[in-house]
Amino acid sequence: AQELLPYLDKPSVFFGHSLGALLCFETARSLRHGNLRQPAHLFVSAIEAPHRRGQEEPLSGLPKCALVKKLREFNGTPAEALQNDELLDLMLPTLRADFELYETYEYHPEPPLECPMTIYGGLEDHEVEAERLAAWSEMTVGACEIRMFPGGHFYINSSRPIFLQTFADDLLRLSPRN
Repeated sequence: AQELLPYLDKPSVFFGHSLGALLCFETARSLRHGNLRQPAHLFVSAIEAPHRRGQEEPLSGLPKCALVKKLREFNGTPAEALQNDELLDLMLPTLRADFELYETYEYHPEPPLECPMTIYGGLEDHEVEAERLAAWSEMTVGACEIRMFPGGHFYINSSRPIFLQTFADDLLRLSPRN
């Protein structure tokens, strides 16, 4: 939130996919704590609402081979990257840290945000239960819409054209009319 201070003189929107959605959500709450300008809209994608998260298998401590297998199952990392040991050795510490952050995140109840929200998800995302994805609507008193796309957790890759068009349309609806 502190890094955003120079940019808070203008309206903004936040978009976060998976762990990024939790980061956007907590950043918006942090801005609210500081009585600073909050996002005009929050877009969250491919993650259960923070207060409705289920128990998942911890991934951060898996051996390299098992972690690479899970990354293949998520279908979000290019196969070429997963086959390159040098690149894997560079990537895995960051990925492990991301998984650890996700695994250790604790939701603390607060009043809902005021900004509207749009919730995006993949129709075949077996990592995120639809009801728990929809529960993001409880995190705002503003308007809330849910948009689902063909694909799994990384539908933003497999359904890129339709997702990008939908996201662009959603952003355009937010811009003030001249």
